[in-house]
Amino acid sequence: MAIDLIVKYKNIIFRFFLNLNVAIKVVFTVVVGYTIISSYFTISSYYTYLGEAENETVLRLQGIANSTSIQINGDEQEVLINKYKLKDEIQSSFQDSIYYKIHTLLKRTQEANMLKTAIYTMVYDSSKGDFVFLVSSSDNPFYRHSYHSYPKILINQYQSGGQIKRYADENGEWLSSFSPIKNSKNKVIAIVQVDQKFDDFIIDARRRALKTLFISLLIITIVLVILLRLLKVILNKEAKDRFIIEESYRTNAIISNKLEESLNQLQEINKLRKEMIANISHDLRTPLATINGFIETLYLKRKEITTEDSERYLRIILKESARLNKLINELFELSKLEANQIKIKIVPFSIAELIQDVSQKYQIVCHEKNIVFDINLTNSIPYVLADIELIDRALQNLVDNAIKYNCNHGKIEITATKAEDYVEIKISNTGAGIPKEEINQIFDRYYKSTKSNPESNSTGLGLAIVNKIIELHNSTIHAESELNKNTTFSFKLPVYKKSSIVT
Repeated sequence: MAIDLIVKYKNIIFRFFLNLNVAIKVVFTVVVGYTIISSYFTISSYYTYLGEAENETVLRLQGIANSTSIQINGDEQEVLINKYKLKDEIQSSFQDSIYYKIHTLLKRTQEANMLKTAIYTMVYDSSKGDFVFLVSSSDNPFYRHSYHSYPKILINQYQSGGQIKRYADENGEWLSSFSPIKNSKNKVIAIVQVDQKFDDFIIDARRRALKTLFISLLIITIVLVILLRLLKVILNKEAKDRFIIEESYRTNAIISNKLEESLNQLQEINKLRKEMIANISHDLRTPLATINGFIETLYLKRKEITTEDSERYLRIILKESARLNKLINELFELSKLEANQIKIKIVPFSIAELIQDVSQKYQIVCHEKNIVFDINLTNSIPYVLADIELIDRALQNLVDNAIKYNCNHGKIEITATKAEDYVEIKISNTGAGIPKEEINQIFDRYYKSTKSNPESNSTGLGLAIVNKIIELHNSTIHAESELNKNTTFSFKLPVYKKSSIVT
């Protein structure tokens, strides 16, 4: 009997590991396969879009160039070339009536076709070996300036015109088409060229690719949730097998020691597996998954669910939506700051008045949380030079942080002092403080304090945004903290002087 139990126990453990390995292989195969397929289609659609956009655009540009060249009087263009032979000899669109006439035609054509770049005429200067610009739709003539990096097709098809597919010069990547301008003797006098920057299509293609990638990630997340549920079934089976083992152990004293040792090993393995699945589930349990789950519940059980439960589910959805919205907004804001897409507007303003305004916004919140909010300002605080909207955002983030990590009946204090050519602003709060080992990490975009409150709905991005705003002002933010006492953040802004240059 003992031998039979040992064999049965061994078979149960073997089947457990066999099933678990198969499940992991299935998950891995699905994830890798879907990733490869979605990556292929994303990349393929990216280059397909660029190719189609290139072909359609050069055809459109060719039509514009052909119709424009027909409207230009070749004899007048020839007179202009022979009359003005020096670089910048024409410096204004109104300087010559013929130039103005052609310029007006080109400008009207550019506006009618909503082109972002100028239309221009050119002639090949054999003495220089370059093309030179003649008339432009731009209001600032660049008459007879050389075009050094011209594509060779301009010479090869000078008499017939043509399309110039994707090419690069010192100003970026372009698509162009050109058409010859002929005089009354049917002689080619010059060419007219129409351009469109290809970088615009690349940006749009990348935007489309990112959208496709986002959808792919959403789908793989749903697939992973389903696969994790399948893993749960396997673990339930393992739990049943463990119960059989425990029963066998209690009924057979002869092999009790071996069964006890084996059972402990099995429990340890089971604990490790549960911890692994718990960690994976935690990473997947995002606000988006929560919203999706409750919406699915409301839809599938709409005839069974009570009004009270519906309202509760909707409140949860609203809360998670707000959390997700806040996270997206702060990520978007931080990304724009890090990519230098926000141009700061430096103006002189009263930092004292701004601090007063910020404090007024938080008086009610502080009163509800029994927090004292003090402001320590002197009458001699001068104006500073900074972007008032960004500094207001930084102050609000710091005050939010001070409230979030404060203690009951705590205190917040903002001080501003003038020293030399700058004003130093400090925001202090009582509370648990920041551990010494974390003080150098608090401005990282992925940092979140070990003392953070799980109910605070914090995204962990507030201080990273503050740090980037202060960096944009060529300053630095400092943090000092004493555990279980207080934390202080400080930064400096330059003093405004009448001789200062505001940009």
